[in-house]
Amino acid sequence: MTLPTIRRGIDVPGMTALRRLGSDTRGVTAVEFAMVVVPFVALIVLLMEMALVFWIGATLDNALQNSMRQLYVGSASTSGGSLVSTIHREICEGAQGLVNCQNLKVDVAAHSAFGEVKVVSPVDPDTREWRANFGGQHGCPARGSVVVVHAALAQQSFYRLDSVRTTFKDGSRLIQAAAVVQLNQNPAGGAGC
Repeated sequence: MTLPTIRRGIDVPGMTALRRLGSDTRGVTAVEFAMVVVPFVALIVLLMEMALVFWIGATLDNALQNSMRQLYVGSASTSGGSLVSTIHREICEGAQGLVNCQNLKVDVAAHSAFGEVKVVSPVDPDTREWRANFGGQHGCPARGSVVVVHAALAQQSFYRLDSVRTTFKDGSRLIQAAAVVQLNQNPAGGAGC
């Protein structure tokens, strides 16, 4: 039994077109660009969002520190409101549009000593929603008391990846700032105690 031999010059149907396709290099750059541009743009968007999260976090922290400084020296004016609403307002004014004040919660806790301070997450890990008693005033700040102010912001995320776990069910990230101060004088924000 002899095997058939393929001679040059005999055209097997479709073989010529296949040979031409393999040697054609037109459009290679466009295909390579298309393969690279999607991950590159995704990386740029992710980096921009992470930079925004850090910027908002720094702004939130700075605004909270400024409001706590006013509370510490006694120049915080509650103007008839509670200490929580005063700090909330001052943070919103200090954040200058970066912070969506509807998604901002401020929790104020007054303790008689540093040993009593307990830090609890503002988000319930089971429901991935705000903890029920977060965002109010606990205790009455007075001279010598340790005041812990915890500001938490639910920041909506532009970039939704399954590999990046967000804090809230709706895809928002938790951005937090906290400040602890021991009061040397009676605070101006003692309203509502």
